[in-house]
Amino acid sequence: MAVTAPDALEVAAGIPRKAPRVLVVGDAVLDGWVSGPAHRIGRDGPVPVVEQTDTRIAPGGAAGDQLDRRARRDGRAGRRAR
Repeated sequence: MAVTAPDALEVAAGIPRKAPRVLVVGDAVLDGWVSGPAHRIGRDGPVPVVEQTDTRIAPGGAAGDQLDRRARRDGRAGRRAR
């Protein structure tokens, strides 16, 4: 079924004039980063061996996108995952 211009205008007229609602669909994953100095290269391949001094985690995938959207809507910077 093709959508015509009058149909599109009718649908648009039915949308309330308030803030749009957004549905984010996707995987809710948790991204993790390990940081620290690398003093040597691994024996099994050309990979740095890192001495872990810090770990950081944050929502990734669709969860990260949703958190970013909410922070922008509320005028805040992104929050760290708990």
